[in-house]
Parts: sequence; C-alpha cells; structure tokens
Amino acid sequence: MSGLIGDRAETIRRIAAAHGPVVRVPVPGKPFHLVSCPRLARHVLLTNNKNYRKSFDWKIVHSLLGDGLVTSHDEVWRHARAATAPVFRQEPVLRMAAALQDVVAEEVAGWGGVLPTGAATTRLALRAFARAALDVDADRVDLDEITRAVSAGLRHLDARLGAPVDLAARLPTPGRLRFARARARLDAVLYRWIDAAARRAPGPDLLSVLLQASRALPDAGLTPRVWLRDQLVTFLLAGHETVAVSLTWCLHLLATHPDAQRRAREGLPGDGEALGPWLGAWTPLDAVIHEALRLFPPVWSLGREAVADDRLGDFHLPAGATVMVSPYAIHRRADLWPEPDAFRPERFAAGPPAQGGAEGLTYLPFSAGPRLCPGDRLALVELKLALREVLRRFEVAPTRPGPVACEALISLRPRRELELRLTARAAGDPA
Repeated sequence: MSGLIGDRAETIRRIAAAHGPVVRVPVPGKPFHLVSCPRLARHVLLTNNKNYRKSFDWKIVHSLLGDGLVTSHDEVWRHARAATAPVFRQEPVLRMAAALQDVVAEEVAGWGGVLPTGAATTRLALRAFARAALDVDADRVDLDEITRAVSAGLRHLDARLGAPVDLAARLPTPGRLRFARARARLDAVLYRWIDAAARRAPGPDLLSVLLQASRALPDAGLTPRVWLRDQLVTFLLAGHETVAVSLTWCLHLLATHPDAQRRAREGLPGDGEALGPWLGAWTPLDAVIHEALRLFPPVWSLGREAVADDRLGDFHLPAGATVMVSPYAIHRRADLWPEPDAFRPERFAAGPPAQGGAEGLTYLPFSAGPRLCPGDRLALVELKLALREVLRRFEVAPTRPGPVACEALISLRPRRELELRLTARAAGDPA
C-alpha cells in the first residue's frame, strides 16, 4: 500500500485492474472498498444513492468548507441545492459567457513566452468565477490573498487525508495552526464580499441568490452568516480549482500533440463573431476538453459511506463501510477505452458518451447522480472560451520533453509547476 502515499491514482488503478470491480483495500486506519466498475458506480452514485453519504474523509474537508453544498447532507444540502441549481442552468450560464470572455481576454493578453501554467490558470479561473458567477470584480489584493489562503488550506487538507493517523483532528499541530490562520484570511475576504453584496441591489448572480436563501434556512442550528460563508467558499473553491487544473491539463495535452492543437483551431470564431452559437455547438475543441477530462478527471476519487448494508454485485457491503468510486480508474479501463492512456480527442468526435445505460457510468468527470457538480456547464463554457483565446493568440509547446507526473491530492494536478512555451501567432495565420 506504499503507493497510496506516492502515486495514489495509479496505485488505485493497478489495484482495480488486479483485483476486480470491488476490492477491500486495507489501508491502516482508513480501509475502503474500491469500486471501478461503471455499473456498480451507477448503483452507488445514482440508483441507490440514498444509502450513501459522504465518507469520513469529508469530515476533514468540512474543516475548510463547513456546511457547504459539497459536505452537507439532508435538509441543509437540499436547501442549498434547490436555491442554487437555477443559477447553473443552460440559459443563465450562457448569459455569463460575456463576463467570462472579458476576463479570459484580459488574462490571456498578458500571457506569452514561458508560462507557469498553474499560477496563470488559477488566477484566470478565480477572477472569471468571481466576475461571472458572483458579480464580484476582485482586485489583485483579494485574488492574491485568496490564492495563498486556498493553497495553504488545501495543502493542510491533503496532508491530513493522506496521513495514516489524523493527528491534526486532536492536537494543535503546526500545520493545524497554519491552516487556522489561512482560513481566517480567506474568511476576511469572503465576509467583505458578502457585506458588499448585501448593500447592493439583488441580481441573478450566485451571491445574491445565496443571500436570499440564507433568510429561509432549515432549522438545523445554522446562522445565516456562517451558512453564507460555507456556501461561498465551497462554490469559490470548486468553481476555480477544478477549472484551473483542467485548463492546465488541456494546455499540456495540446502542447504535446501539435496535430490535435491544429484541429482544435478549426472553426474558432474570430473577433466580432457571436460566441453563443459556437458555444452551443459540438466542436473539435469540445472533444479535446472531454478527452482531457477523461485522462485527468479533476475529482479523481469519490468517497461514500454506506448507511445500511448493501450488495455490490456479489460483494456484501456492511453498514458504515467506506466506498471509493474512482473516475480515474474507470476512465482508464482498457475494455472501455481502447489505448486508455493515449490522448485521442476523436473518441468524442460525436459528443460525450450517454450515461445510465446497461454499461453504467463509463465517464464521470463531474461525478453523477444528485451530487453531480452543479457548475459543470459553467466549467465547460469557461474552458472552451479560455482555450479559444489561447489558441487564437499562441502556438503552445512544451519547454521540456517527457511525461508529466500526476499528484492525486484533492484534485488531480501536475506534480510540479508545468511550464509551457507560448509563441504569438501572426494575424491571419491559418489554423
């Protein structure tokens, strides 16, 4: 099990390949049942989802997100989901496209040369989500404070999630004290945004919707201000971290596959052309995005805890058992995806695979079922706009040869800062 401390995603994949669709993994202190079968993944996440709650690991994540949409259950979760779901439907998301495009254009205009992609994509995604979804025009000071605080917070949570014994749950470790300071800095920014939004006229943005929903909370011992903070930090983190990581992987794959980069430029709308029809159409760029999400799903594992006994195929699962559904392992099964480690956007030439059929969930980069990420549409629109802007302006190439190792933490990131070379394209260059 030493690989679970190193390359966790690949170790999980190897265990699944060697031992079958359900296997109990006896990690000291944190045993879990690994599910890598699409049909059984559908059972856990969709058809029998009421029997599965977030697992013990999410209690660690709760220390940052509180009772946000990702970590809450029952009435608290239903209230937040019902209030916010309309914000992320197709028409509202397409209305956000103009704000997204403005931020994307401003950020990418400053790129070029050797680009540290992690830092650049994080700033772009954070600014874009704040402007488009929250109607907040975040300044550089707030962006830097949030970035530093989130980075420190995620490092602390990753360390706790990977530790055999969670000492920080009981002892005032140095990491726990640093985490408390980072959370306080983050909260200071978010509470300023909440207070400013309370003074303005309400709109259709997510922050206004959350303010309204905070006035009718279910009786669960929650205060409106803390509930607002928990929802805001959850959406802010989920809304920019996954997009930033996915954009980084997309750029890496395009840089290392020049033919795919050339094809992705086909049909990109130019200056002055309407973006709506293009955003609503399936294009070679959509195929690139979905193939990148297959290879590097930002949420690479989904933890659940069984409320009551269940059966997963021939396997008896006792109440209280922890289940890990691994999108990474499912996405790289050779029987489902020929040459599973190869970057082949043509797999998605006709669109994303249908879900819920007899074969089960073969593709789940945003989870599935009631816990499907509510911002999946927004993430895909933002990725498409950002890649369009980069491909119109630049040729993208790697700065060093060879594969890039993954680090499977809360999200699936490159192990090191990934640098790419962006060379300006001359006006009128053909695709």
